[in-house]
Amino acid sequence: MNALLSYAWPGNVRELNNLIERAIILCEGRILQREHIMLDMPVGPQETTDDFTLADLERTHILRVLDRTRGAVGGPSGAARILGLNRTTLIARMKKLGITP
Repeated sequence: MNALLSYAWPGNVRELNNLIERAIILCEGRILQREHIMLDMPVGPQETTDDFTLADLERTHILRVLDRTRGAVGGPSGAARILGLNRTTLIARMKKLGITP
């Protein structure tokens, strides 16, 4: 709860909704743990992203999620599900961004 309260929340309420849905999907039991709450940005002062293109940010985000899923693209706990994409769409984006599975 402290992590959720202290998070900078750069998005809107949809970001919180997606975060909770993703945590529920990842949780195998009935109690959410800290490892189920995957905040994409660090708490506190945010680093500037002015020097990055949208493709750079998208590539970094996909790589972070793939790291969390240990490279799993599809399936119930795969990166595609966490990112809210179809598996084939994620594979196409990965190919476009030069990410190999």
